[in-house]
Amino acid sequence: MTLSSFRNILMSFALLSLLTGCVMESASYGIGPEQALTLVRNKPYFWSNEFLRNVTVTSLPACMRRYRLPTDEGKAGSVKVYRASGGDYVMQDGMGQYRVEIATCEMSLEDKTSAPGELLGAFESVPDGGIRFVPASGAQKK
Repeated sequence: MTLSSFRNILMSFALLSLLTGCVMESASYGIGPEQALTLVRNKPYFWSNEFLRNVTVTSLPACMRRYRLPTDEGKAGSVKVYRASGGDYVMQDGMGQYRVEIATCEMSLEDKTSAPGELLGAFESVPDGGIRFVPASGAQKK
């Protein structure tokens, strides 16, 4: 083995170790056969404590849109999902409250003091890594 090939192998392992701290995790709440709310958390750099968060609102075949949530530095906690009046949904975490109109895939920030509706469940961190949607006890699917 030559010195340059050894250096190339060593450099490959060094670059690979930089990627091991990167995390991408997702979970979905299925509303109907073609409707869902999906939360994606992405930690792009191993040295960062920040998670970039996106919500994808899906109502096929009409629409599918992705919205960026505020960056989470561990302060946002779980993301609760509520069924609001008029067929809308509300997502709420420690950083804000968001109204989702599933039929048009629209999402907007709203006043956190307004009543969100019936609790359906929450996107929560799993102790050994990842996230999942945990239904609220007694919650009924629409």
